[in-house]
Amino acid sequence: MTHRERAAGDSDRPGGTRRLTVRIVLDSLNAGWIIGKFARRMVEHLPEFGVEVDVGEAPAESVDVNHWLTYSEPWTSAFPAPGYYSRNGPPSRRAKATSLVTHIDDPLKLAALKESLDRAVDLGICMSTDTLGQLVRSGIDPSKLCYVLPAHDSAVAPRRLVVGITSRLYPDGRKREDLIVAMAAKVDLSEFEFRIFGRGWERVVPLLEGAGATVRYEPGSTDMDVDYRTTLEAIPGFDFYLYTGFDEGSMGTLDALAAGVETITTPQGFHLDIDGGITHPFSNAAELIAVFEAIGRERRRRVNGVRELTWRTYARRHAEIWRRLVAGERPVAGAEAAPPGRRRSISEAVRFYANARRSTLRGYFVRSFWYRLKGGLSPIKRRILGARQA
Repeated sequence: MTHRERAAGDSDRPGGTRRLTVRIVLDSLNAGWIIGKFARRMVEHLPEFGVEVDVGEAPAESVDVNHWLTYSEPWTSAFPAPGYYSRNGPPSRRAKATSLVTHIDDPLKLAALKESLDRAVDLGICMSTDTLGQLVRSGIDPSKLCYVLPAHDSAVAPRRLVVGITSRLYPDGRKREDLIVAMAAKVDLSEFEFRIFGRGWERVVPLLEGAGATVRYEPGSTDMDVDYRTTLEAIPGFDFYLYTGFDEGSMGTLDALAAGVETITTPQGFHLDIDGGITHPFSNAAELIAVFEAIGRERRRRVNGVRELTWRTYARRHAEIWRRLVAGERPVAGAEAAPPGRRRSISEAVRFYANARRSTLRGYFVRSFWYRLKGGLSPIKRRILGARQA
């Protein structure tokens, strides 16, 4: 968890403060899709943080906060309301309003969001620092934006990384299996599975298992052709192909590369003549240890990167934001908490503006012109215009 994410609040309990009431506004069209899952997970976890929550297709005035789960709904629902475009501004609201902000991929959606934040929504909650920065670059007040990273269901766990070996061992140690023994003595191998094809590994297998690895050992049979076919069928399932020998090269390396498998092998022999043939080179035990430590570390970095992105955390962030908003406090750090938005490339900018021709909001903007016109007229002119239209 980064310091920027902590800015959204680290309190796990409301600490004696009164319960908040929140309406999640979600139209039926989106209720069955991914946004519907957002709503269900929030309903599941928000009560833990002192939030009484329900879901409806329209906002409620009797709640503390209406939270819209689509970026355009606050605008498309609000602009036809009487007085929305009046010179005195839109009608006052008792309830605060926040909105999920995502998929702002054309200028009409950007315009709708700007107008929503000006007239209908108190705070936009982005899904990333990148979107927040882009919107600030587009002219939106950073105090009207914050971000909460999306969550996952914690429903999957990483499988073990499969390391394949297709070498037989010899009494003279020519395959340098002692490097693997040394590595097993130093590295936690609980993230790895070794699939070994070939005879002679009986001494090494328990050492790998003692280091936490699982091992599937197939010493082979008396039928070399059958053993070879079995090995070839297994190779595409490897994540890495390991060869420790320093004797011209491993023929199994060729099969592994043909299957697109990364190699952990020695920089010698014909290995050096293959473009991209050595993914993780090593020559001695210390270098082999470093390779396995780096592979495990990189995988853990990916896993740990989303470890805190749970729906419980997602709900807690929102509860903290809403409490501060209702209390009249700055909900979270704004744009200064996020890196500056990327400058769009020329192709991105062209695509962004070209998307207007197929924007889902085109029809709404045509309708909104009539409401803008009426809102800018005096009451007498509006009555005259209305009478003529009738």
